[in-house]
Amino acid sequence: AVDIIAFGDSITQGWPYVTRPRNGLRAGGYEPKLEALFSGAGHSARVLNYGIAGETTAQGVRRIDTVLRRTNAEYILILEGTNDANIGVSPQTIISNLRFMIDRARAYGVEPILATLTPDERLSFKNISTGLNPAIRELAIQKKVMLCDQYDAVIGWNWSVDGLHPNNTGYQLIAQAWFDILRLFFDPIIALQAYNGQYIVA
Repeated sequence: AVDIIAFGDSITQGWPYVTRPRNGLRAGGYEPKLEALFSGAGHSARVLNYGIAGETTAQGVRRIDTVLRRTNAEYILILEGTNDANIGVSPQTIISNLRFMIDRARAYGVEPILATLTPDERLSFKNISTGLNPAIRELAIQKKVMLCDQYDAVIGWNWSVDGLHPNNTGYQLIAQAWFDILRLFFDPIIALQAYNGQYIVA
């Protein structure tokens, strides 16, 4: 079985909020849906939920080493930054913090997978779609990491309960997008067909 860290804010933790046990296991959010997708494809995977509601990327930077030390995970899924944007943190700072998370994951031998931010009705459309997400995409290119386009995965669907937190459909869409990226590590034929020499986008 492969262990996968789900790292981020309330979108990762799950809505409505449920207490997160110390070992990162909790039934909610996209976590059980992603595990079910692996099971349906004949793979055994355990998703460790380390999402914390309201977290900023600076707070994520301060705790990521603890999470990485606590597990023997092969992958870490990083979806974080919308809370920063909501309180006016600069895109440059957000990207710098995400870069740090990527570097720390690699230092522990964990493969990082970066995600674009899902829509946030607290912010103007341009904050996410034409501001932060292109910068996140560019960071993925620079660091040569997989990029999962979670914005594209949910936009156009009835995906949210409040314009920020996913509903059941939203979590299924998010889980599927992560799975489409992760399965490239498990299916070399698909990976060979999808690889473009730099990185892969769901």
